[in-house]
Amino acid sequence: MNIVLVSKLVGFAKKILITIVLLLMITSIMILAIKYYGVGINLSEWSNESFIPTSPVVKTVSCEKVIEDYLVKYPSMSVVRGKAIGILREYLNKTGIILQDRFSISAGSSRRIKLELYNDIIYELTVSVSGSCIGKCDIRLKLVDEQNRLALLKSSSGSTFINGRYSYLRISFVLNPLEESGTYYLYLDNSYSIFTSKNVYVLLKSYYPEYAFNDEYFKIFAIGHWVSKNVKYVSDPLVENEYVAPPNETLRVMAGDCDDFAVLLATLYRSVGLKAMVGLIDTDGDDKVDHATALVYLDDNADEALEHISKWAYVLGIDVDGISYFNKDKGILLIVDPPMALDKDNPWHVLHRPYRLIKTINP
Repeated sequence: MNIVLVSKLVGFAKKILITIVLLLMITSIMILAIKYYGVGINLSEWSNESFIPTSPVVKTVSCEKVIEDYLVKYPSMSVVRGKAIGILREYLNKTGIILQDRFSISAGSSRRIKLELYNDIIYELTVSVSGSCIGKCDIRLKLVDEQNRLALLKSSSGSTFINGRYSYLRISFVLNPLEESGTYYLYLDNSYSIFTSKNVYVLLKSYYPEYAFNDEYFKIFAIGHWVSKNVKYVSDPLVENEYVAPPNETLRVMAGDCDDFAVLLATLYRSVGLKAMVGLIDTDGDDKVDHATALVYLDDNADEALEHISKWAYVLGIDVDGISYFNKDKGILLIVDPPMALDKDNPWHVLHRPYRLIKTINP
């Protein structure tokens, strides 16, 4: 009797053990599936013949739709608008040096220095004179226009001219603004000195006026220049579909490809009130889209746009030789394309041909 009972108990224990082993095997398989596929497994999708899960369904989302959504969503977000305003503040406080040099003026002679000056820029002129002078050591200064007329200047104390003899003491003038933009000449005149040659040190600095902060061309220059100088080009990650990074990600990693640059610039520009969009471009002549750029609509002609951008770039000593654009209605679509630009200081100048606009994304 005891032997039969023991035999039954052993058989029951074996069944329990087998059940436990099977449960452990199933659990292990499920854990491995979750580990390697990274998703929860729906058991209803498993076949009866194997433990291989079905492939997840990947939805292909139109890149154009993604870009459109970014242009709608991100300009009002603080991460984008805050960055755009921060860039404008940073550039408004920048100072440029237009001229910094020492001039040796012989006794009985003079020298003329050519200056290109803009009427909206604040200038600060500092002149100091040294030499083996007997008594007062000075130089006669005169600022004139191309017609040799004294330039009328405006300062905090009112209208004034630069015309007189100035000593080696440093003298500063704030030229704010000049009556007209154009070519001017600063005369260093030592013709009245019979024996003494003089060294004249000239420093001309430039500053942005406060109103530039909300000027559309200042916004185009400052934001476009900042992105061009600071964001690096990098290829997309290896994924099945084209990857367009949201602008906050591009700002975080400070890198992206052409469509990432285009989206970032367009959203930054839109965040401060500019009519910016993304242009889809054909760069190899097959009428298919293979590139993206930021575009800004301006109700001006190309010559006016070039003049305004050149003025704000000039403050930092940057020469703007040209701009690239598409004609649009009565204005232009200015191209701002750092990856394809002539140089990092001029992201609005693209020489690559062909460069054909296929479509604009402008929600």
